Amino acid sequence: KGFLAALLFPGAAQASGIQVDVLPNFAGAGLGVTTQWMGSKDKIVGLVPGGRMQLENNRFVELYGPTFDMNVLTIPQWEFGPVVSYRFGRADVDDPVVNLLPPIDGGFEAGLYVGWHYVKTEGIPYRLRLGVMATTGVSGGATGANVTPFPRLWVPLSNRLFLGFGRGVSWWRRSF
Repeated sequence: KGFLAALLFPGAAQASGIQVDVLPNFAGAGLGVTTQWMGSKDKIVGLVPGGRMQLENNRFVELYGPTFDMNVLTIPQWEFGPVVSYRFGRADVDDPVVNLLPPIDGGFEAGLYVGWHYVKTEGIPYRLRLGVMATTGVSGGATGANVTPFPRLWVPLSNRLFLGFGRGVSWWRRSF
């Protein structure tokens, strides 16, 4: 569900001379593209926050758009941990038929994710990440369960500018 290009600001690890694979600690913003509402064909574009902080022993925390995750594994290349995401609601959309339906409030989802990553440092460096998130609604209008597989690719354009691509598709099951 999207594309992300972010201007990144290296954090303390890079300032101290420690290189954290090809993706340093950063805080920044990017351009995100997603559907207006879950199931829509109409797209919406917006500025999204992004950040990553490498912890010890392969652990890290990340924020990309409305999703925060944390890797708790110490196993190189493998990731597992909690995920929290904000699911945007639906109101005043472009589709005239859907717009007749009652609005849906946004809300938070929580769950777990598992993933794998590969870092290439020679030649054209990049960081490839593949994974799947499983979340369920925990507040507001976020209801049901979602399973979202995702790929993400980060390529450094310079020491301060990275280009990131991400995609995702969600399978949703309404709660009863």
